[in-house]
Amino acid sequence: NLPELLAKVRTGRSQLARRGGWKFTRGEIKLHYDFYQIGLISRLELIRNLSIRIGIRLLPQIMLKQFYKMNRKFFS
Repeated sequence: NLPELLAKVRTGRSQLARRGGWKFTRGEIKLHYDFYQIGLISRLELIRNLSIRIGIRLLPQIMLKQFYKMNRKFFS
């Protein structure tokens, strides 16, 4: 990760729909498990990453929108 902001991107409601739900979550679980299997992350990192991400991905869209909004303010 780079410390400086390289691009500002605007998003719409369709992005929230694409970044949540069980289908997206299952794909993310598989991706992180593959990272673990090939040695890119440790078991602890796998558990930490998935415990954070699964909770966020399964939030209702209105809560997910607020989460991203708070995140933008915090990291800007």
